[in-house]
Amino acid sequence: MRLNGKLLPFLAAAAISLLLIGTNASGLAEAKAASAGVLASVATQRVKLGLNKSVVIDLPSDAYDILVANPAVADAVTRTARRIYLFGKAVGETNIFVFGPNGEQIVSLDLAVERDVAGLEDYLKRFIPSSQIKVELLNDNVVLTGTVDTPLDAKRAGDLATIFVSGGEATTGQYSQTAAGGSVNGGVDINNPDQERRVSKIVNLLQIIGDDQVTLKVTVAEVSRSVMKQLG
Repeated sequence: MRLNGKLLPFLAAAAISLLLIGTNASGLAEAKAASAGVLASVATQRVKLGLNKSVVIDLPSDAYDILVANPAVADAVTRTARRIYLFGKAVGETNIFVFGPNGEQIVSLDLAVERDVAGLEDYLKRFIPSSQIKVELLNDNVVLTGTVDTPLDAKRAGDLATIFVSGGEATTGQYSQTAAGGSVNGGVDINNPDQERRVSKIVNLLQIIGDDQVTLKVTVAEVSRSVMKQLG
């Protein structure tokens, strides 16, 4: 088959166009595959942080943008491109995402801010030394598990836990009293949000291993045969 010489340039241009389209499509497919690989490789890490405490997170690559889903629960501060500092501000949960220079996600965190129960465990060991008590938090409610010797020890543990969650700062974070202006008599209205704070509950699942001992005094009397006959 013989081709007209005038058609050769058009056919050559069409072939080059098809080649370029195929190359672009292949490049886009590779880019999408690479992007999917990056997203798949970023596993979400769960981090627990004590209320009013901080933790240092080292990053695998340079961070260019940080997103905190709920800034009222925690803050994320960066000092270097490879390190961020997380601060627990209020009891609750939030997500934190760290992105690289091209918008790729390099770190994904599920952050839970809870009370630091280490102090309560220390007090329980101090005031009830014979006990084996473990303290856990469930939605900012205290769960006591383990063993104690007596029912009185179990009650004491519950009382200490109640003091721990009701004293000091409010459950939902730090609150401050603010003045709202004075009246003609010189009085100042104080707004105290602490009155509306949540109340944590104590779930006492302690097992008592010390049995109460009951001493029975038994008196054995010997009755003579003559008395038995008279009674008979």
